[in-house]
Amino acid sequence: MQHQTLVLFALVCFGLLYGIQTMVLLNPLGSSATALYPWFYAGLYLDEVFTRATFRLWPATPISNASQRRDASQAFEATGEGQ
Repeated sequence: MQHQTLVLFALVCFGLLYGIQTMVLLNPLGSSATALYPWFYAGLYLDEVFTRATFRLWPATPISNASQRRDASQAFEATGEGQ
């Protein structure tokens, strides 16, 4: 049952995307196309969702001590990667 639901969901999504693409191709300067353009150009802002999810799972820990930053930069220069 769950497999059929996922297949149906995928088919509906592809159908909607096909319909949107057809609508934009038929009237590229229409109000719908110009309203949707920034959203699709930005990838529906999915990178924001994935970035927030990533930082929730693996939060960034800032280096607060100057000596730790200096040690890290010296280690980076010692490996020759900074040149």
